[in-house]
Amino acid sequence: MINNGEFVEYTLFNGNLYGSTKDQIADNKCIVIDPVGLKSYLALNDPNIITFMLDVDEDTRRERMILRGDDPVKIESRIANDRIAFKKENIPEVDYQIDSSNNHTLEEITDLIYKIYMDRKNK
Repeated sequence: MINNGEFVEYTLFNGNLYGSTKDQIADNKCIVIDPVGLKSYLALNDPNIITFMLDVDEDTRRERMILRGDDPVKIESRIANDRIAFKKENIPEVDYQIDSSNNHTLEEITDLIYKIYMDRKNK
């Protein structure tokens, strides 16, 4: 699929390939990607793509990974890699930035993103 150009973006993460195919672009789709993947989507110049950045401080991210039982060595490796990948200069401009550090539940964050998405789509 990679050789056939079927992906908008793909990446190797924790020894696994992840990506999104061009046929996955559609209304009511949510795709979680890193800054490199975001650049690939923005290069499509599709006005229907709405971008969100979920910002969370390092301590909160570490705590969440510990609570879900991630390997401590992998946690520190991921934190170190993310310090580089998610530097402000590596992140293209997004439509909406949401701070998810403030004790918001996953459901609350999801509801907020959905509300913003629907409001924007209905303009």
